[in-house]
Amino acid sequence: MTYAHISVIRLLIIQTIDHTTMNNSQRWALMSMLFATTFFFNNVYSQGTDGQTSDEDLPVLEAFIAEETAEVFTGNLLPTSRPIDTVMFDGMSIVDLPRSVTVLTPEAIDQYDVQGFDDLTRVGAGFSRPNIFGIPGAPFIRGSNAGIFLNGNRRIFNQNETPTSFGSLEAIDLVKGPAPVQFGPTNAGGYANFIPKSPYFDKFRGSIELTVGEYDLFRVQADIGGPLLVSENIPMAYRISITQQQSESFYNDVGNDYTSIYGSAKFRINDRLRLFTGAEFFDFKSNENAGWNRVTQDLIDNDNYIIGFMDPNTTASFVSTGPIAGTPIFGTADLGLIDGFFPQQNATTFDDTPFGLDDPNLALVVPFAIFQERFGAPSGLNGAYAGGDSAAAQATIPIFDPVTNQLVGYKYTPDYFTEGGEVFTTKIDGDQVLSDGRDFANSTNAVWFADLVFEADPDFEVTWKSYFEYLETRKVSSYGFSHYTDSFAFRQKLVFDQNADLFGGFPIQLNYGVDFSYEEVDDINDFFVEPFNRRDISTGQITPQSIVLSGPDIGWAYNEAFGGAGSALTTLRQFGAFLQTKFGVLDDKLMFLLGARAEIADYTIENSNFIDVPANKDDGGETFYNGSGSIVFRPIDPISFYATVQLGTVFQPDNAGGVSGGDANFNEAELYEAGVKVSAFDDKLFMSLAGYYWDKTTVANVPIGTTSDAIRAEGVEFESNWMATENLTVVFNIAAQRQYFRGGFPFTTAPQTDEQVALFAGAIQYDVVTADRYANNPEQIAAGQPEVVANLFAIYQFKNGFGFSGGPTYRDAFWNDNERTIKLPSVLEWNGNIFYKGERFEAYLRFKNITDEDYFIGSSFAPNMIVTKAEPFNMELSMKWKF
Repeated sequence: MTYAHISVIRLLIIQTIDHTTMNNSQRWALMSMLFATTFFFNNVYSQGTDGQTSDEDLPVLEAFIAEETAEVFTGNLLPTSRPIDTVMFDGMSIVDLPRSVTVLTPEAIDQYDVQGFDDLTRVGAGFSRPNIFGIPGAPFIRGSNAGIFLNGNRRIFNQNETPTSFGSLEAIDLVKGPAPVQFGPTNAGGYANFIPKSPYFDKFRGSIELTVGEYDLFRVQADIGGPLLVSENIPMAYRISITQQQSESFYNDVGNDYTSIYGSAKFRINDRLRLFTGAEFFDFKSNENAGWNRVTQDLIDNDNYIIGFMDPNTTASFVSTGPIAGTPIFGTADLGLIDGFFPQQNATTFDDTPFGLDDPNLALVVPFAIFQERFGAPSGLNGAYAGGDSAAAQATIPIFDPVTNQLVGYKYTPDYFTEGGEVFTTKIDGDQVLSDGRDFANSTNAVWFADLVFEADPDFEVTWKSYFEYLETRKVSSYGFSHYTDSFAFRQKLVFDQNADLFGGFPIQLNYGVDFSYEEVDDINDFFVEPFNRRDISTGQITPQSIVLSGPDIGWAYNEAFGGAGSALTTLRQFGAFLQTKFGVLDDKLMFLLGARAEIADYTIENSNFIDVPANKDDGGETFYNGSGSIVFRPIDPISFYATVQLGTVFQPDNAGGVSGGDANFNEAELYEAGVKVSAFDDKLFMSLAGYYWDKTTVANVPIGTTSDAIRAEGVEFESNWMATENLTVVFNIAAQRQYFRGGFPFTTAPQTDEQVALFAGAIQYDVVTADRYANNPEQIAAGQPEVVANLFAIYQFKNGFGFSGGPTYRDAFWNDNERTIKLPSVLEWNGNIFYKGERFEAYLRFKNITDEDYFIGSSFAPNMIVTKAEPFNMELSMKWKF
């Protein structure tokens, strides 16, 4: 590759940037980064190519190639099989790390078939996956949202806007608890660091992998890479990976299509300078999966779903030509009859008309044929019941179609239930969910990273890390939800790693540096009147009165008048400086790790560009500090005891869309963790036991109306990996965890009885505050995910390459809502593989939920309104050809 090649590539990138939808500030930041990197590269490139290669350079070159090649293929199922560079100091063994970490090597990712964050619950201790409308954009660690890093760079946070691509990663480090000081503030639960696919330096190699499965799953991945010699003493290697998936899912009208294009390159520019850079483009097409609506305990226990449609006379007269249908829509739900909040001042109890409102427009209508089967034919005029008919039936309201004037059903009334009437139900399957084939949740994500490493001498190394990311999401759901986001992040970090001798020979390891981050998020959402219960999902039909227009279908500013459009354009600038030290005494049997960070955060919040409203701008900023201290004691080689304290700031973007500005998104947090780790039998057995407590002063990731300003969590985690023989590996882990709200329950949907679902399905019921809200949960324990999860997984491989693997995952029963009105059952789920691994060919036949267990995934939002039934037994076949 010559300077001319580099210039042409740079020009093509600039032309691409110029034709994208990025704004001027985004273009300027990315172009500046590209010019700065290529300018620096051009200079060091020319310095590295001067003169001829001498014989004494060859051993250095060969050693570098051997070292880089070995790193690519390091790692089996044991977490001790490779060093960890993404927690504190580079190259540390997991045994010496004073934090609980779950390591996913390439082998582990294959065996567990990790395709997204929802797969982590069967991998390690401390992971859960509540349903966030079916699109897991971020991991849940220790009961809280966790951050995501790529090659040590913080990614734009999104909870449920788009899945994070796994097409570019080689391995994952899952670190529990707030990130150490060199990473900067991130979410309190922990973080996942994606280790990107690294080039091959030894020889050209590649693979093509094809996966097919149920629900029309078709995925193909092509992965190639190899070495290039830029000049006689400058080796380069590249890696290209392209993944394409087309798939439906178990859930009706919910797909999962995506394309991932990833490329990376490494250069040994000279004996002291090397460059690693990579980029990925990810395009995702799907729609939301909110799961079941009209949630009752009877639905959970017996699959009995409350039937009924909304009154066809409660539609609006306006026309929409928005994208949700592609054609004009007549007679959709009248927004004037849908209230986002019921009056709270009249609320008394969840059992007796808690909403203080009796609006017949909100009640469900039982279809005429079903009602007649129960009560007989109407005897009164105009379809009404009279005379000696049932008192309950007489209390209903006959409903006529506004076009045909035909009797279509009977509407529930409070008097119907007073007279002893019951709700009508039918059996429902798990695939019948609140989805619409015309809905969409699409996104485009582009990332670029570069590490330029200068090795001044064996004890001093300087790394310049650059990172750029762009994320665009477009989401519309016809039950009344829309969300658009344009996000852009630009980050720079200068890191110094140094080994020094203090006080006449006292060895100490230092990691220090400075970083800068610029992040811009333009986010708009319309969710204020999303009445989940309005649509009867048991029929498979989407009636006009169950379509609630929102966002672009009706105009963001229009819904603003209803209080429905929350929006902000936020700009966040962060300047940080950090220092970490590590030193040991008593021949390193006792090790101390200390860290400190100072950070200035400056932000601007203004109106979104998606709506045309008068300018409204707010500026602010804060200075934050983080500090950490750890002790590691190794009395004998196999055993390591540790204790860690970390105090300071965590960064918690809004769940509603990753809004990144404002004091509320920076929370004070404390982490206390202690544990013991054991690595024995030549690192073939690894065990870790950790206990932790963390406390966060605010819950900033909830919409307007929250009453909660603090949360704390505690738990115990045990993990073990044992290579019992050359053929057999056994993995076991278990976690018990619990979170507590310390300032009241967060803003959410209100619990409802079966009768209230029937009477108030036409509008959403948010956060009804009553005197007995805490009656069933006086400790204010956070709900929505199991408190105990255990995994057992074993792999046995014969010498001929065939093998089998699998095991159970146990999830304890748990409450879906904080008021403890909906409880989800415990489950023992079995998964397994039959596989073959040869030199040129690999194949996996994967079986999921082998015993066809009936179980549910909890909801982190609207837990009284939605819940998701997990997939039944299904299988897929994956085949890989290597060359």
